Amino acid sequence: MSIGKLTARRWWFVVFGAAFVSLLLTLAIGLPQSVWFDEHYSIMLAQRPLAELLALTQVDAHPPLYYIYLKLWGSVFGWSDLALRLSSIIPAALTVVFVALATRRLFNPKVALVVLPFLVLSPMLVRYGFEIRMYALIGLLAAIGTYVLLRAHADERARWWLLYAFIVAAAMYTLYMSVIIWAGHMVWLIYHDVRSGKNPFKQKRWLYLATAILVFLPWVPSLIYQLTHSALPPSLRDIDLLGIVNIASLMMTYTPSWRSSALLLGLIGITFGLLFWLTFKAFKAGDKKQRLALMLPIIGFFGIAGLYITVAILTPQVAFTERYIVPILFLFSILLGAVIALTIKTEERWRAVALGALTLGLFVYGNYTLFTVGNYNFQRLQPAYADIIKRDIGCENTTIVTSGAYGYIDLGYAFRDCDFRYYQPAGLTYVGGYAPLNALSTTKRVKDGAALISPYVAFIYYDDSTEFIDMGERYRLERQLEYTGLHIRIYRSDS
Repeated sequence: MSIGKLTARRWWFVVFGAAFVSLLLTLAIGLPQSVWFDEHYSIMLAQRPLAELLALTQVDAHPPLYYIYLKLWGSVFGWSDLALRLSSIIPAALTVVFVALATRRLFNPKVALVVLPFLVLSPMLVRYGFEIRMYALIGLLAAIGTYVLLRAHADERARWWLLYAFIVAAAMYTLYMSVIIWAGHMVWLIYHDVRSGKNPFKQKRWLYLATAILVFLPWVPSLIYQLTHSALPPSLRDIDLLGIVNIASLMMTYTPSWRSSALLLGLIGITFGLLFWLTFKAFKAGDKKQRLALMLPIIGFFGIAGLYITVAILTPQVAFTERYIVPILFLFSILLGAVIALTIKTEERWRAVALGALTLGLFVYGNYTLFTVGNYNFQRLQPAYADIIKRDIGCENTTIVTSGAYGYIDLGYAFRDCDFRYYQPAGLTYVGGYAPLNALSTTKRVKDGAALISPYVAFIYYDDSTEFIDMGERYRLERQLEYTGLHIRIYRSDS
């Protein structure tokens, strides 16, 4: 069956098949992963009463809509590992459908099918497709928003523009960094108007789009408070040339640049070189419609990402981390599929084949790496292995105590059915990811090891821990366990 007949007769079958493959792949890699700090923080907020959830969000670095979504999801489907992973995996799979719809409208059904493998196998989309955070949801909102934008731009009906405005507002209530996808859309609209001989600032759409600002306006005081009382973690750092290479390496192979071999980095460089060349050739050879279509992923991904990275380089106050490109990452897959589809039957066919083969090869390698290392914390250089630790030490007749607040949240989901506490001799008021502990300080905080009465105490600390518990004379050290970046001392009571 030819691609033409397949597109006409089975297009939807292929698209939903790709979404199902995405779901299975993301589930297979994500379900075995231990819940780590950021994910457990999401769960802790979602399990709080709504008023407390909103109050905790105001001292965090993110808006509240994702946590409300997760609260509703957990209330309906429960708080098991599978249910929580599916809260992200299902939106990630639905993203495949809406990206295909957007690509079909932007180009044609054949291009949409070519895009699918680059979307389904993108290692970073898989990685953030199973994380219990807002990134899969924001990816879905960005994909739906892109499709609705194209519908609105095609017929200029008010209902589509209003729907788009509400999607933008919902996304801003979910992740502030989603602004980069909407900025890309706006730049593309202005470019489209200019190329079509229209005055971009005399279009009625701007009146409808102002609705997004009005809907988001009530949260602005909270946003200002967050910006002026930053709760961003210290792992966010200024970006430089090495940081840009690192982002490219993680995008293609889920391997940071400092872990990549020269061969791997060389292949990534060749891939981007081929992409830039074929994009230039496709743009040069395309008609007006194709050029305008290509400019959406070009502006939306490379243009906006490049602008943001430039600002981050020039402005030390602006921090950056690789997950911030998730809202626009699907545009990279669209561009890959589009330039390959548009050049595969030209004199550039072998370069198009090479680009496709190289990219898919790197993506497959990236998924293997992701399966091997899991949701590795590259900022702390630490695996997420709370489930392994729980299996190794158990919690029967044992009080588990972590050094400080980080370990309590990082490992807390795995030990949720145990006597699990954190050691902090001095009283502290927490903000950001630690803020939920303020309400738990009277029941979960250990001030002195002498107050513990369990037959066994397991004290867990990290390489960078600063608080170390003194178990006194009633306990003797029985054994020690060592993990990457983490250590456990197990004490037994002599009484």
